[in-house]
Amino acid sequence: MSVNVHVNSPNVRYTDTHIVAQYSYSSTSVNTDGNKVTVTPHSTEMTFRTERRVPQLGVMLVGWGGNNGTTVTAAVLANKLGLTWRTKTGVKKANYYGSFLQASTVCVGSGLEGEVNVPFRDLLPMVHPNDIIFDGWDVSAMDLGSAMERAQVLDWSLQEQLRPHMSRMKPRRSIYVPEFIAANQESRADNVLTGTLAEQVEQIRADIRDFRQSSGVDKVIVMWTANTERFCDIVTGVHDTAKNLLAAIQAGAEVSPSTLFAVASILEGCAYINGSPQNTFVPGAIELAVQKGVFIGGDDFKSGQTKIKSVLVDFLVSAGIKPTAIVSYNHLGNNDGKNLSAPQQFRSKEISKSNVVDDMVQSNPILYQSGEKPDHCVVIKYVPYVGDSKRAMDEYTSEIMMGGINTIAMHNTCEDSLLASPIILDLVILTELCQRVTVRPQGEEDFQSFHSVLALLSFLCKAPLVPSGTPVINAFFRQRACIENTMRACLGLPPQNHMVLEHKLQRDFLPPYAAHINGGVAATKKAVFTNGNPARAKGTFLPCGPSHVFFTPGSGQLDTPVLVRFLFPDRSLQSLPLPLLRHGTSTAMADKEKRRSGVPPPPPPPGMPEGNATRSDSDREFLSQAGLGELLRGAILKMVEARSDDPIGFLADHFCNLAATTERGTAGCGDADQQLSNGPPSASAQEQQHLNRALWHLRLAHHSQRSAFSNNVCVAYDLLNLTGPHRHPGEAPEGPDGSCTESPTGGGGGGGGGVRGGLYTQTLECLCSEGGVPASTFAPLLRRLHCQDHEAVPYEVFRHGVLTCAVFSDYIRQAQRLYAEVCCPDDGPASRALSLAVLGTLKEALETSQGCEANCCVNANTKGNSCLEAKAICYLKASSKISPWKLAQAMSGAQARGPGGNMDAKEFENAAAELFITRVKVVS
Repeated sequence: MSVNVHVNSPNVRYTDTHIVAQYSYSSTSVNTDGNKVTVTPHSTEMTFRTERRVPQLGVMLVGWGGNNGTTVTAAVLANKLGLTWRTKTGVKKANYYGSFLQASTVCVGSGLEGEVNVPFRDLLPMVHPNDIIFDGWDVSAMDLGSAMERAQVLDWSLQEQLRPHMSRMKPRRSIYVPEFIAANQESRADNVLTGTLAEQVEQIRADIRDFRQSSGVDKVIVMWTANTERFCDIVTGVHDTAKNLLAAIQAGAEVSPSTLFAVASILEGCAYINGSPQNTFVPGAIELAVQKGVFIGGDDFKSGQTKIKSVLVDFLVSAGIKPTAIVSYNHLGNNDGKNLSAPQQFRSKEISKSNVVDDMVQSNPILYQSGEKPDHCVVIKYVPYVGDSKRAMDEYTSEIMMGGINTIAMHNTCEDSLLASPIILDLVILTELCQRVTVRPQGEEDFQSFHSVLALLSFLCKAPLVPSGTPVINAFFRQRACIENTMRACLGLPPQNHMVLEHKLQRDFLPPYAAHINGGVAATKKAVFTNGNPARAKGTFLPCGPSHVFFTPGSGQLDTPVLVRFLFPDRSLQSLPLPLLRHGTSTAMADKEKRRSGVPPPPPPPGMPEGNATRSDSDREFLSQAGLGELLRGAILKMVEARSDDPIGFLADHFCNLAATTERGTAGCGDADQQLSNGPPSASAQEQQHLNRALWHLRLAHHSQRSAFSNNVCVAYDLLNLTGPHRHPGEAPEGPDGSCTESPTGGGGGGGGGVRGGLYTQTLECLCSEGGVPASTFAPLLRRLHCQDHEAVPYEVFRHGVLTCAVFSDYIRQAQRLYAEVCCPDDGPASRALSLAVLGTLKEALETSQGCEANCCVNANTKGNSCLEAKAICYLKASSKISPWKLAQAMSGAQARGPGGNMDAKEFENAAAELFITRVKVVS
């Protein structure tokens, strides 16, 4: 999924080269005088300018032949080639999971369908990982194909596919100073530079220039992903200034290899990132970066145990719980673990891991006195057998209310290199983006870049490197919010405050969202309605829903406004081809709109202006006596409760149900006195009443958003569950002594029972029938979903069945519309070739639809599968995800070849239903 984020605001200007955004930066200053804290808000106007052109990026890794280097190179190559491979659990496909830029989203606001979340990578123009070109250095001469095999990180079937590509990649000779890494690394060092420190630095610079020229990249970023070094002693006159550091290199003084690489990169104008915990950035290196205006960042990738720690401690302290002791134990067997088995290298890692909670502790003076912090112990052991699969065990001991103690114990298995590799990608992509962003505060003439010490990378590092005097932030959510809000500022958007006041006040205060829809959306829908012919685009288009547009024609066109529902509301409407929209299709689509279509109000009688307030007293008296005010008020309250996204359709169903109830009462119940004289209703009559009420709530659910859907299904389940009250899945009822007892159904039925299987099946039949699906069409579906009459149906199975039948009804209506689009009424049934082409595309959409594999088999007497709640609706809506272009191609190809003859509507409907039903697992 990829989107194009465009901000429609007078404060944002898009040019051919830049995005220029005016932004108001809000801050506060605080003055503390005893117990009085005075807070003064401030606002500063700023201009953010982001270069739109994305350069070709080259990344040079120090330690390219190590676990991280080979894994990230292989991952990018596998994604670029679109590789798949088989494991014991099934077929896997290359992806970028673990990258917050590539695999996480950010909320940009609310739209017609609720909150809109877009991929982080699409907020601003960014480098795509597939476009990165890799090179680098390593003390081992082994080619990357062999090094990948040595690392034992990737599945063998994937390695076999990558080996021919990676065997051609060989690392350049690297700097090797034995005193800085463990002695056990000497056996690998067969590809090292010789000469003085100054000569080695010059060779690194030459390598960078050679890579830039030979690969044709626009930018180069250098990253240290090699072994952890011991800490370097900071010596005055050697490491303290840029001038002294350069002189020390010329004199051959003690300077760590990682610092030598940093100096070479800075002198070549290349950003440098340190992915290990040692003190690479001595004061002289930082000063040199500031002088040259080059970005540096680090330290130490925050991938597994420490990332969890930055979340968990933040949660505890923010909740008012006081962590008093944190013990972290690790063992791993890769080369990183081997190197860390040496005491001096372990000390570097220990410092990096131990400081991660400091800012969270200092943020709460209620829990911690000045200088107080939790006891914190870090242990790392080398166990060769476990390889790259690092095991991390943590124990968090905390004080709670009234002297109580809370202990959290956690075991975490971290695929070390597979967690670090996406972080490597995020670091270089985010660094490159920052190189294209400049800022100008109000009152200044020139734009300035971020500080050379790029603190924005803190989110990805255990020991964040920040400019001198800057507070260090390790809390996970604050770090992520910093990146998100900085990107929002580049687009002139306010920071994400999570207040959502529009949903927390009694009355709406925001204007309708339709008023904020950019012209691009309306233009897209105009193109669909007019079959892509601008000459026919005469009239007014008003977006009034995610898949509807209200069209008022101009002169010489249709006589009345029409409400159009698009056949393909899948955001690729602008590519809808001509064969799909023949002459008259738009009105046909409007005619076919059934349950959810809105009907414009009738015009007022001739001579009476609309909204005339001079109504007769007799009319008012009639309305009052009929109780229509209360009737409408009740209907509106029901609609507000359901949060329906289709108010007109909801109200239509409401009044239809009300009318049906009134008719049944008039026909069979008589007056109240007569009812009482007949005694209480029979069990079957009571069951029928419960079924009618349950079906009413299920109809509400069909029109509802997700939360209201679940609420209405719960109410329906309670009504049908005659054996006891409903409880949510996994919630055990309390015994007489207050203890928990497990339900026999295990799936969320109430009182140890559940909805009777026969009643459950009858409910599904009613839902399908009311959805307009013929009995012969839905019968095969019910054979897969039905339960025996004696069975107690748990809530999850009930919810899954309701959801399946509800969307199956929508699916069949969609299939009927598809057939109508390929069928010419004057020519009889549609051609078989054309129908089979459409069915083939429909099948492909079902197979590739997101969550198709989520339809897990559920046993009626076992716990329901929680994945159904999250994903079932995704695969069931596959018919709305059909690519119009693919459908048009299939239809176009079918015109010239394929079986002859025709296919009638019923045969087409049954074939489409079979495609759907075969993907519904049997409920046993």
